[in-house]
Amino acid sequence: RDGELAVPGLAGREVPEMEGSFDLIGLLHDHPIAVDRNGAIHPYPADGRRTDTGFTPVPAELGELLDQVSAELPSRDLVIAGHGVATSDDEWRERIVADTHALLLDAVAHGTRLRGYLHDTGIDGYEGPYGFTTARGLIDRDRNLKDSARWLQSQLTSGA
Repeated sequence: RDGELAVPGLAGREVPEMEGSFDLIGLLHDHPIAVDRNGAIHPYPADGRRTDTGFTPVPAELGELLDQVSAELPSRDLVIAGHGVATSDDEWRERIVADTHALLLDAVAHGTRLRGYLHDTGIDGYEGPYGFTTARGLIDRDRNLKDSARWLQSQLTSGA
């Protein structure tokens, strides 16, 4: 929060000189996860379709995050600083992008102060322990637009 540094497990610390120092609150959202009693991470929901990295994207979870942060900070501008899906199935990516787009339009229509959205990542690259075996971007490694990018481009140029 403005003017307070809060780290889970540690006592909060007042830092008044930081109050009001950020123009935008950035949010990152990739996919929900489940954490078991031993601290191991698992896909959530367990029966959902998995990405190439083994997780289950659920755009509605991004909506819940936006609702929660917007309610907590109603006068602050938000930006989705990263949201994407690691999959070689661009048709599925397009559906996820379309669902996310609809969700964001609805959030804005209901008062969320969303000022931007950055797809993570724009261009396919190296994906952590998966290397080049998956594709995460809207643009391939040869810098060609994928169909998912063309769909998003059509929505943005149409004013939707």
